[in-house]
Amino acid sequence: MSVSMSRKSGSSSGGDTNSTPSGSLRSCSAFTVPGCTTLGVRGVLGVALRVAPRAPGESLRAAPGSPDAARGVAAGTVGGDVLLVFAPPGPQRKLVHQKEPDFIEVLLSHQHEYGLTRDHLKALLIDIVFGGTDTSYLVLEFVMAELVRNPQAMSKLQDEVRHSVHKGQEMVTEDDLTGMNYLKVVIKETLRLHPPAPLLAPHHSMTDVHIDGYTVPANIPILINAWTLGRDATVWEDAEDFKPERFMDTGNDADINFKGNDFQFIPFGAGRRICPGMNFAISTLEIMLANLVYRFNWEVPAAMEKASVDMTEVFWLTVHRKEKLHLVPQMFCV
Repeated sequence: MSVSMSRKSGSSSGGDTNSTPSGSLRSCSAFTVPGCTTLGVRGVLGVALRVAPRAPGESLRAAPGSPDAARGVAAGTVGGDVLLVFAPPGPQRKLVHQKEPDFIEVLLSHQHEYGLTRDHLKALLIDIVFGGTDTSYLVLEFVMAELVRNPQAMSKLQDEVRHSVHKGQEMVTEDDLTGMNYLKVVIKETLRLHPPAPLLAPHHSMTDVHIDGYTVPANIPILINAWTLGRDATVWEDAEDFKPERFMDTGNDADINFKGNDFQFIPFGAGRRICPGMNFAISTLEIMLANLVYRFNWEVPAAMEKASVDMTEVFWLTVHRKEKLHLVPQMFCV
């Protein structure tokens, strides 16, 4: 999702570059709105970014009185790596240290113990990127596109989120998500229309199976078209329309979920081979979407109309939007 940051009158933006003898560090962009606390564009308080390897003991800090220091941007070294730390000034400031090894370091440390080859390591990393990163951002992009095309749903979701969070609270936390029922059904409806892996993961048949007069031989690859199941007009009312209310308590499909028990709706698969990251993916999508609609009002660029947002999809292992989604956020003061 491509985002164009729109500043209201009176806002200001700090510098983006913190020069050092070894090159330049690009700091986290931040901007202010009158009456609002400075918010990092990355939207997370206390973010540490590994920037570049440095000699042990070499450290970098924002100069006192500089815009970066005022915004709480500083840099230092941990284990020879430069960490750029963004945290708001005041009591909420957090210093983030990377004390634990990252995923790649763990794999390399056990490479000889378990006989892992470079191909094994690359396959594991592809699984992580494909299963845990690519799919989540695709769903988030599709849900924002659907909400912009359906202003009533967007307004209803923003009202729910903003009334569920304490006044003046900077960000939505996981504890705030408990009563956000409309948020959950918005994500469910997006997964119905836009499952990120439209054919799920390939499976193999173990034995010969006979289904409705067809014979499925043993030991052949099987692909399940979850995308078509989610749009089956014989199962779903107004199958092509974005209607989150269908999953509400009063909706026709309130009892249907994506946990593998309802075969018309299996964006994560079903049975013993169901996606192991399902709960993590839903939790991640809920907190990201809640914060996006909580802190910003979203519009399409001035030259576009909401109804003209192109929803054409490109199919591969995952389904992508053909056109990038361009949205203009307006800061909402909490």
